[in-house]
Amino acid sequence: MIFLDEAKKITSIESSPFSGTNDIVNYLSELISSKMELKNEIIPSESASSLESNLLVKIEGSDDNEKALMLLTHLDTTDPGSYGHWDKTQGNPFKLSIYGDELYGLGVTNKLDFLCKLEAIHSYKDKNLRKPVYLLGTHSEENGLIGTSEFLSSHSQEIDMALVSHPTDLNIYNEGLGIAVVEIEIPFSEAEKKFHTEHNSADNSFTQSKVFRGKSAHSSLAEEGESAIIKLFDFLEKMPSVAIMSVDGGVLHNTIAEHSLIEFVPSGSIKENISDKLLIVYRELLQLIEKFKRFPHDGFSTKHSTLNIGKIRSSKLGVVITGNCRLLPSVPEKEYRSWMLDLKHSCSKINSKFSLKRYIPSFNQAMENKLVNTACEVASLQGINSGKIKSSPICTEANLMKKYEVDCLLFGAGVGLGNSHQPNESISLSALKKSTEFYKEIIGQVCL
Repeated sequence: MIFLDEAKKITSIESSPFSGTNDIVNYLSELISSKMELKNEIIPSESASSLESNLLVKIEGSDDNEKALMLLTHLDTTDPGSYGHWDKTQGNPFKLSIYGDELYGLGVTNKLDFLCKLEAIHSYKDKNLRKPVYLLGTHSEENGLIGTSEFLSSHSQEIDMALVSHPTDLNIYNEGLGIAVVEIEIPFSEAEKKFHTEHNSADNSFTQSKVFRGKSAHSSLAEEGESAIIKLFDFLEKMPSVAIMSVDGGVLHNTIAEHSLIEFVPSGSIKENISDKLLIVYRELLQLIEKFKRFPHDGFSTKHSTLNIGKIRSSKLGVVITGNCRLLPSVPEKEYRSWMLDLKHSCSKINSKFSLKRYIPSFNQAMENKLVNTACEVASLQGINSGKIKSSPICTEANLMKKYEVDCLLFGAGVGLGNSHQPNESISLSALKKSTEFYKEIIGQVCL
Protein backbone atom coordinates (compact mmCIF):
# COMPACT_ATOMS: atom_id res chain seq x y z
CA MET A 1 0.00 0.00 0.00
CA ILE A 2 1.37 3.41 -0.97
CA PHE A 3 0.16 5.49 1.95
CA LEU A 4 -0.21 8.94 0.37
CA ASP A 5 -1.95 7.59 -2.74
CA GLU A 6 -4.54 5.82 -0.60
CA ALA A 7 -4.80 8.83 1.71
CA LYS A 8 -5.71 11.02 -1.28
CA LYS A 9 -8.29 8.48 -2.46
CA ILE A 10 -10.17 7.98 0.81
CA THR A 11 -10.12 11.72 1.58
CA SER A 12 -11.84 12.26 -1.77
CA ILE A 13 -14.69 9.88 -0.86
CA GLU A 14 -17.38 11.78 1.03
CA SER A 15 -18.66 10.01 4.15
CA SER A 16 -20.74 12.72 5.80
CA PRO A 17 -24.22 11.87 7.16
CA PHE A 18 -25.69 12.95 3.81
CA SER A 19 -23.57 10.48 1.81
CA GLY A 20 -23.01 7.67 4.31
CA THR A 21 -20.03 5.35 4.63
CA ASN A 22 -20.93 2.69 2.04
CA ASP A 23 -18.70 4.18 -0.68
CA ILE A 24 -15.57 4.39 1.47
CA VAL A 25 -16.24 0.96 3.01
CA ASN A 26 -16.63 -0.63 -0.42
CA TYR A 27 -13.42 0.98 -1.65
CA LEU A 28 -11.42 -0.09 1.41
CA SER A 29 -12.84 -3.61 1.31
CA GLU A 30 -11.63 -4.06 -2.27
CA LEU A 31 -8.21 -2.59 -1.40
CA ILE A 32 -7.85 -4.89 1.62
CA SER A 33 -8.93 -7.99 -0.28
CA SER A 34 -7.03 -7.51 -3.53
CA LYS A 35 -3.84 -5.70 -2.57
CA MET A 36 -3.37 -6.66 1.07
CA GLU A 37 -4.91 -10.13 0.96
CA LEU A 38 -6.65 -9.79 4.31
CA LYS A 39 -10.05 -11.19 5.23
CA ASN A 40 -12.67 -8.52 5.73
CA GLU A 41 -16.41 -8.23 6.09
CA ILE A 42 -18.83 -5.44 5.21
CA ILE A 43 -21.55 -5.20 7.87
CA PRO A 44 -24.57 -3.12 6.72
CA SER A 45 -26.21 -1.01 9.38
CA GLU A 46 -29.28 -2.42 11.11
CA SER A 47 -30.64 0.81 12.58
CA ALA A 48 -29.14 3.72 10.66
CA SER A 49 -29.54 4.68 7.00
CA SER A 50 -29.12 2.10 4.23
CA LEU A 51 -26.14 4.25 3.18
CA GLU A 52 -24.20 3.18 6.27
CA SER A 53 -22.04 0.14 7.01
CA ASN A 54 -19.14 -1.03 9.19
CA LEU A 55 -15.97 -2.69 7.88
CA LEU A 56 -14.31 -5.49 9.87
CA VAL A 57 -10.82 -6.88 9.17
CA LYS A 58 -9.60 -9.96 11.09
CA ILE A 59 -6.42 -11.88 11.71
CA GLU A 60 -7.28 -14.97 13.71
CA GLY A 61 -5.26 -16.18 16.69
CA SER A 62 -3.98 -19.67 17.47
CA ASP A 63 -5.37 -19.79 21.02
CA ASP A 64 -9.11 -20.45 21.03
CA ASN A 65 -9.35 -19.20 24.60
CA GLU A 66 -8.07 -15.75 23.71
CA LYS A 67 -10.39 -12.86 22.86
CA ALA A 68 -9.35 -10.24 20.31
CA LEU A 69 -7.55 -6.94 20.53
CA MET A 70 -9.67 -4.46 18.53
CA LEU A 71 -8.32 -1.39 16.75
CA LEU A 72 -11.25 0.94 16.04
CA THR A 73 -11.58 4.03 13.84
CA HIS A 74 -14.74 5.74 12.63
CA LEU A 75 -14.91 6.40 8.88
CA ASP A 76 -17.65 9.05 8.83
CA THR A 77 -17.20 12.81 9.01
CA THR A 78 -19.39 15.79 9.69
CA ASP A 79 -20.72 17.94 6.86
CA PRO A 80 -17.85 20.15 5.61
CA GLY A 81 -19.88 23.36 5.83
CA SER A 82 -18.97 26.25 3.53
CA TYR A 83 -16.36 25.17 0.98
CA GLY A 84 -15.04 28.71 0.93
CA HIS A 85 -13.55 28.27 4.39
CA TRP A 86 -11.29 25.44 3.15
CA ASP A 87 -8.61 27.71 1.68
CA LYS A 88 -5.79 25.20 2.38
CA THR A 89 -7.51 22.74 0.01
CA GLN A 90 -8.38 25.33 -2.63
CA GLY A 91 -12.05 25.35 -1.63
CA ASN A 92 -12.43 21.57 -1.88
CA PRO A 93 -12.58 19.83 1.55
CA PHE A 94 -12.29 16.42 -0.17
CA LYS A 95 -8.94 17.20 -1.75
CA LEU A 96 -5.95 16.05 0.29
CA SER A 97 -3.49 18.93 0.16
CA ILE A 98 0.12 18.57 1.27
CA TYR A 99 2.26 21.40 2.65
CA GLY A 100 5.58 19.95 3.72
CA ASP A 101 4.77 17.60 6.60
CA GLU A 102 1.17 18.79 7.00
CA LEU A 103 -1.82 17.11 5.32
CA TYR A 104 -5.11 19.00 4.97
CA GLY A 105 -8.60 17.72 4.20
CA LEU A 106 -11.91 16.75 5.77
CA GLY A 107 -11.57 13.67 7.96
CA VAL A 108 -7.78 13.36 7.90
CA THR A 109 -7.69 12.92 11.68
CA ASN A 110 -9.79 9.75 11.52
CA LYS A 111 -9.69 8.34 7.96
CA LEU A 112 -5.90 8.37 7.80
CA ASP A 113 -5.70 6.73 11.21
CA PHE A 114 -7.57 3.79 9.67
CA LEU A 115 -4.79 3.50 7.08
CA CYS A 116 -2.19 3.54 9.88
CA LYS A 117 -3.97 0.72 11.66
CA LEU A 118 -4.37 -1.16 8.38
CA GLU A 119 -0.64 -0.93 7.70
CA ALA A 120 0.08 -2.11 11.26
CA ILE A 121 -2.25 -5.10 11.10
CA HIS A 122 -0.99 -6.04 7.62
CA SER A 123 2.55 -6.36 8.97
CA TYR A 124 1.30 -9.39 11.00
CA LYS A 125 -0.50 -11.08 8.11
CA ASP A 126 1.94 -14.01 7.98
CA LYS A 127 2.80 -14.09 11.70
CA ASN A 128 1.47 -16.73 14.07
CA LEU A 129 -0.60 -14.61 16.45
CA ARG A 130 -1.68 -16.14 19.73
CA LYS A 131 -4.40 -13.53 20.28
CA PRO A 132 -6.71 -12.41 17.42
CA VAL A 133 -6.60 -8.80 16.22
CA TYR A 134 -9.54 -6.95 14.68
CA LEU A 135 -9.59 -3.70 12.74
CA LEU A 136 -13.00 -2.03 12.72
CA GLY A 137 -14.04 0.96 10.64
CA THR A 138 -17.38 2.28 11.84
CA HIS A 139 -20.21 4.49 10.60
CA SER A 140 -22.31 7.15 12.35
CA GLU A 141 -19.84 8.23 15.03
CA GLU A 142 -21.15 11.74 14.39
CA ASN A 143 -24.71 10.49 14.89
CA GLY A 144 -24.68 8.97 18.35
CA LEU A 145 -21.93 6.33 17.88
CA ILE A 146 -24.45 4.05 16.16
CA GLY A 147 -21.90 2.01 14.19
CA THR A 148 -19.90 1.08 17.27
CA SER A 149 -23.07 0.36 19.27
CA GLU A 150 -24.28 -2.03 16.58
CA PHE A 151 -20.98 -3.88 16.45
CA LEU A 152 -20.67 -4.26 20.20
CA SER A 153 -24.23 -5.50 20.58
CA SER A 154 -23.38 -8.55 18.45
CA HIS A 155 -19.58 -8.99 18.76
CA SER A 156 -18.60 -7.74 22.23
CA GLN A 157 -18.09 -11.30 23.50
CA GLU A 158 -15.25 -11.71 20.96
CA ILE A 159 -13.04 -8.87 22.26
CA ASP A 160 -11.48 -7.92 25.59
CA MET A 161 -9.17 -5.03 24.64
CA ALA A 162 -9.63 -2.03 22.35
CA LEU A 163 -7.56 0.89 21.08
CA VAL A 164 -10.03 3.54 19.92
CA SER A 165 -8.97 6.24 17.52
CA HIS A 166 -9.25 9.85 18.59
CA PRO A 167 -6.97 12.78 17.73
CA THR A 168 -5.15 12.94 21.07
CA ASP A 169 -1.94 14.47 19.67
CA LEU A 170 -0.26 11.10 20.38
CA ASN A 171 -1.28 11.14 24.04
CA ILE A 172 -2.87 8.14 25.74
CA TYR A 173 -6.30 8.84 27.26
CA ASN A 174 -7.87 6.58 29.88
CA GLU A 175 -10.84 8.78 30.86
CA GLY A 176 -13.56 10.66 29.03
CA LEU A 177 -16.74 12.60 29.69
CA GLY A 178 -20.13 10.93 29.48
CA ILE A 179 -23.12 12.67 27.95
CA ALA A 180 -26.86 12.94 28.54
CA VAL A 181 -28.87 14.72 25.82
CA VAL A 182 -32.20 16.02 27.13
CA GLU A 183 -35.23 17.74 25.64
CA ILE A 184 -37.96 19.64 27.49
CA GLU A 185 -41.25 20.52 25.76
CA ILE A 186 -43.29 23.28 27.42
CA PRO A 187 -46.74 23.80 25.83
CA PHE A 188 -48.55 27.11 25.49
CA SER A 189 -51.72 27.23 27.57
CA GLU A 190 -55.10 27.60 25.84
CA ALA A 191 -55.24 31.18 27.10
CA GLU A 192 -51.87 31.92 25.48
CA LYS A 193 -52.91 30.37 22.17
CA LYS A 194 -56.06 32.51 22.19
CA PHE A 195 -53.99 35.59 23.02
CA HIS A 196 -51.61 34.86 20.11
CA THR A 197 -54.50 34.50 17.66
CA GLU A 198 -56.23 37.70 18.77
CA HIS A 199 -52.98 39.64 18.93
CA ASN A 200 -51.84 38.60 15.46
CA SER A 201 -55.19 39.50 13.87
CA ALA A 202 -55.49 42.92 15.52
CA ASP A 203 -54.60 45.95 13.38
CA ASN A 204 -52.95 47.93 16.16
CA SER A 205 -50.99 45.13 17.81
CA PHE A 206 -47.29 45.45 18.55
CA THR A 207 -44.50 43.36 20.03
CA GLN A 208 -41.14 44.02 21.57
CA SER A 209 -38.08 41.99 20.79
CA LYS A 210 -34.59 41.65 22.19
CA VAL A 211 -31.52 40.00 20.73
CA PHE A 212 -28.75 38.47 22.86
CA ARG A 213 -25.21 37.73 21.75
CA GLY A 214 -22.81 35.19 23.20
CA LYS A 215 -19.67 33.35 22.23
CA SER A 216 -19.87 29.96 20.56
CA ALA A 217 -17.81 27.01 21.80
CA HIS A 218 -18.10 23.24 22.09
CA SER A 219 -20.10 22.33 25.20
CA SER A 220 -17.18 20.25 26.50
CA LEU A 221 -15.21 23.51 26.76
CA ALA A 222 -17.84 25.50 28.64
CA GLU A 223 -15.30 27.94 30.06
CA GLU A 224 -14.44 29.13 26.54
CA GLY A 225 -18.00 30.10 25.60
CA GLU A 226 -20.70 32.53 26.67
CA SER A 227 -24.31 31.40 26.28
CA ALA A 228 -26.78 33.78 24.63
CA ILE A 229 -29.62 31.56 25.88
CA ILE A 230 -28.53 32.04 29.50
CA LYS A 231 -28.61 35.78 28.86
CA LEU A 232 -32.18 35.40 27.58
CA PHE A 233 -33.24 33.58 30.77
CA ASP A 234 -31.50 36.16 32.95
CA PHE A 235 -33.47 38.86 31.07
CA LEU A 236 -36.76 37.04 31.81
CA GLU A 237 -35.83 36.81 35.49
CA LYS A 238 -35.66 40.62 35.69
CA MET A 239 -38.87 41.27 33.73
CA PRO A 240 -42.45 41.30 35.00
CA SER A 241 -44.61 38.54 33.50
CA VAL A 242 -44.67 38.76 29.69
CA ALA A 243 -46.59 37.02 26.92
CA ILE A 244 -43.98 35.28 24.79
CA MET A 245 -44.84 35.34 21.09
CA SER A 246 -41.68 33.56 19.87
CA VAL A 247 -38.27 32.56 21.10
CA ASP A 248 -35.24 31.27 19.20
CA GLY A 249 -31.64 30.54 20.05
CA GLY A 250 -28.69 28.24 19.48
CA VAL A 251 -28.09 25.54 16.89
CA LEU A 252 -27.09 22.23 18.53
CA HIS A 253 -27.28 20.65 21.98
CA ASN A 254 -23.48 20.36 22.11
CA THR A 255 -22.68 23.94 21.12
CA ILE A 256 -22.86 26.98 23.39
CA ALA A 257 -25.40 29.34 21.82
CA GLU A 258 -23.95 32.36 20.04
CA HIS A 259 -27.32 34.06 19.54
CA SER A 260 -30.87 34.14 20.92
CA LEU A 261 -33.98 36.22 20.32
CA ILE A 262 -37.23 36.72 22.20
CA GLU A 263 -40.37 38.46 20.91
CA PHE A 264 -42.91 39.34 23.59
CA VAL A 265 -45.81 41.53 24.72
CA PRO A 266 -45.85 42.94 28.27
CA SER A 267 -48.89 41.28 29.83
CA GLY A 268 -49.68 40.04 33.31
CA SER A 269 -53.24 38.98 32.60
CA ILE A 270 -52.59 35.51 31.10
CA LYS A 271 -52.88 32.52 33.40
CA GLU A 272 -50.29 29.72 33.15
CA ASN A 273 -47.87 32.02 31.37
CA ILE A 274 -45.11 30.08 29.57
CA SER A 275 -42.53 32.67 30.64
CA ASP A 276 -43.14 31.60 34.26
CA LYS A 277 -42.76 27.93 33.29
CA LEU A 278 -39.52 28.65 31.47
CA LEU A 279 -38.13 30.28 34.60
CA ILE A 280 -39.16 27.29 36.72
CA VAL A 281 -37.21 25.00 34.36
CA TYR A 282 -34.25 27.38 34.32
CA ARG A 283 -34.07 27.47 38.13
CA GLU A 284 -34.19 23.67 38.24
CA LEU A 285 -31.27 23.54 35.81
CA LEU A 286 -29.29 26.00 37.93
CA GLN A 287 -29.85 23.76 40.96
CA LEU A 288 -28.61 20.79 38.94
CA ILE A 289 -25.40 22.67 38.14
CA GLU A 290 -24.86 23.19 41.87
CA LYS A 291 -25.32 19.45 42.44
CA PHE A 292 -22.60 18.78 39.83
CA LYS A 293 -20.12 20.69 41.97
CA ARG A 294 -20.42 18.09 44.72
CA PHE A 295 -18.54 15.59 42.53
CA PRO A 296 -15.25 17.24 41.38
CA HIS A 297 -12.74 15.28 39.31
CA ASP A 298 -9.14 16.16 38.47
CA GLY A 299 -7.68 15.74 35.00
CA PHE A 300 -10.30 17.73 33.07
CA SER A 301 -10.30 21.41 32.10
CA THR A 302 -13.52 21.86 34.10
CA LYS A 303 -13.32 20.13 37.48
CA HIS A 304 -17.02 19.24 37.66
CA SER A 305 -19.74 18.08 35.28
CA THR A 306 -21.36 20.77 33.13
CA LEU A 307 -24.75 21.57 31.63
CA ASN A 308 -25.39 23.37 28.36
CA ILE A 309 -28.71 24.72 27.08
CA GLY A 310 -27.77 24.46 23.43
CA LYS A 311 -31.01 25.26 21.64
CA ILE A 312 -34.41 26.83 22.29
CA ARG A 313 -37.23 27.03 19.74
CA SER A 314 -40.89 28.03 19.73
CA SER A 315 -43.78 26.85 17.57
CA LYS A 316 -47.55 27.31 17.65
CA LEU A 317 -47.70 24.57 20.27
CA GLY A 318 -45.04 25.75 22.70
CA VAL A 319 -41.32 25.99 23.42
CA VAL A 320 -38.73 23.20 23.16
CA ILE A 321 -35.41 23.35 25.05
CA THR A 322 -32.58 21.01 24.05
CA GLY A 323 -29.32 20.62 25.94
CA ASN A 324 -26.80 18.21 27.36
CA CYS A 325 -25.00 17.28 30.54
CA ARG A 326 -21.30 16.44 30.29
CA LEU A 327 -20.73 13.94 33.08
CA LEU A 328 -17.36 13.30 34.71
CA PRO A 329 -16.34 9.79 35.86
CA SER A 330 -16.74 10.97 39.47
CA VAL A 331 -20.55 11.12 39.13
CA PRO A 332 -22.11 7.89 40.47
CA GLU A 333 -24.70 6.29 38.22
CA LYS A 334 -27.23 6.37 41.08
CA GLU A 335 -26.82 10.14 41.50
CA TYR A 336 -27.17 10.82 37.77
CA ARG A 337 -30.41 8.80 37.57
CA SER A 338 -31.77 10.57 40.62
CA TRP A 339 -31.08 13.96 39.04
CA MET A 340 -32.85 13.02 35.82
CA LEU A 341 -35.89 11.73 37.72
CA ASP A 342 -36.07 14.95 39.76
CA LEU A 343 -35.93 17.03 36.58
CA LYS A 344 -38.63 14.91 34.96
CA HIS A 345 -40.86 15.28 38.01
CA SER A 346 -40.40 19.07 38.06
CA CYS A 347 -41.37 19.28 34.39
CA SER A 348 -44.49 17.16 34.89
CA LYS A 349 -45.71 19.57 37.61
CA ILE A 350 -45.91 22.36 35.00
CA ASN A 351 -47.54 20.12 32.37
CA SER A 352 -44.28 19.80 30.43
CA LYS A 353 -42.55 16.78 28.95
CA PHE A 354 -39.00 15.74 29.80
CA SER A 355 -37.21 13.34 27.42
CA LEU A 356 -33.79 11.72 27.72
CA LYS A 357 -32.77 11.49 24.07
CA ARG A 358 -29.39 9.87 24.58
CA TYR A 359 -27.23 8.73 27.46
CA ILE A 360 -23.67 7.41 27.22
CA PRO A 361 -21.82 6.84 30.52
CA SER A 362 -18.41 8.31 31.22
CA PHE A 363 -15.23 6.49 30.21
CA ASN A 364 -12.86 5.50 33.00
CA GLN A 365 -10.25 2.79 32.37
CA ALA A 366 -8.52 1.48 35.49
CA MET A 367 -4.74 1.76 35.36
CA GLU A 368 -3.97 -1.73 36.63
CA ASN A 369 -4.23 -3.93 33.52
CA LYS A 370 -2.10 -5.23 30.67
CA LEU A 371 -3.34 -2.86 27.95
CA VAL A 372 -2.58 0.29 29.95
CA ASN A 373 0.82 -0.93 31.08
CA THR A 374 1.78 -2.05 27.57
CA ALA A 375 0.62 1.19 25.94
CA CYS A 376 2.55 3.32 28.45
CA GLU A 377 5.71 1.26 28.01
CA VAL A 378 5.53 1.38 24.21
CA ALA A 379 4.84 5.14 24.16
CA SER A 380 7.72 5.76 26.53
CA LEU A 381 10.16 3.63 24.53
CA GLN A 382 9.14 5.32 21.28
CA GLY A 383 9.41 8.79 22.81
CA ILE A 384 5.71 9.55 22.30
CA ASN A 385 4.72 12.26 24.81
CA SER A 386 6.59 10.43 27.59
CA GLY A 387 3.87 7.81 27.85
CA LYS A 388 1.72 10.03 30.09
CA ILE A 389 -1.99 9.31 30.65
CA LYS A 390 -4.57 12.07 30.04
CA SER A 391 -8.35 12.61 29.95
CA SER A 392 -10.62 13.18 26.95
CA PRO A 393 -12.86 16.27 27.02
CA ILE A 394 -15.52 14.65 24.81
CA CYS A 395 -17.59 11.49 24.54
CA THR A 396 -16.20 8.85 22.14
CA GLU A 397 -16.61 5.19 21.20
CA ALA A 398 -14.44 4.36 24.21
CA ASN A 399 -17.37 5.30 26.47
CA LEU A 400 -19.38 2.40 25.06
CA MET A 401 -16.71 -0.16 26.03
CA LYS A 402 -17.50 0.24 29.73
CA LYS A 403 -20.90 -1.39 29.25
CA TYR A 404 -19.26 -4.50 27.78
CA GLU A 405 -16.30 -4.64 30.21
CA VAL A 406 -13.74 -4.17 27.44
CA ASP A 407 -10.39 -2.68 28.50
CA CYS A 408 -9.94 0.41 26.37
CA LEU A 409 -7.69 3.39 25.65
CA LEU A 410 -7.94 6.39 23.32
CA PHE A 411 -5.01 7.22 21.07
CA GLY A 412 -4.33 8.94 17.77
CA ALA A 413 -2.32 11.50 15.84
CA GLY A 414 -3.52 15.06 15.31
CA VAL A 415 -5.43 17.58 17.38
CA GLY A 416 -9.13 17.17 18.17
CA LEU A 417 -11.12 20.17 19.36
CA GLY A 418 -10.68 23.18 17.12
CA ASN A 419 -9.20 21.09 14.31
CA SER A 420 -10.97 17.78 13.69
CA HIS A 421 -13.79 18.18 11.13
CA GLN A 422 -13.26 21.94 11.06
CA PRO A 423 -12.26 23.98 7.98
CA ASN A 424 -8.60 23.30 7.13
CA GLU A 425 -8.53 20.17 9.29
CA SER A 426 -4.92 18.98 9.33
CA ILE A 427 -2.55 16.31 10.57
CA SER A 428 1.18 15.77 10.21
CA LEU A 429 2.61 12.89 8.21
CA SER A 430 5.34 12.37 10.81
CA ALA A 431 2.72 11.95 13.57
CA LEU A 432 0.85 9.40 11.44
CA LYS A 433 4.06 7.42 11.00
CA LYS A 434 4.61 7.44 14.77
CA SER A 435 1.08 6.20 15.39
CA THR A 436 1.60 3.38 12.87
CA GLU A 437 4.72 2.22 14.73
CA PHE A 438 2.83 2.48 18.01
CA TYR A 439 0.03 0.22 16.71
CA LYS A 440 2.53 -2.30 15.34
CA GLU A 441 4.30 -2.56 18.67
CA ILE A 442 1.06 -2.84 20.63
CA ILE A 443 -0.11 -5.73 18.42
CA GLY A 444 3.25 -7.45 18.85
CA GLN A 445 3.31 -7.03 22.62
CA VAL A 446 -0.31 -8.09 23.18
CA CYS A 447 -1.01 -10.67 20.47
CA LEU A 448 2.20 -12.60 19.76
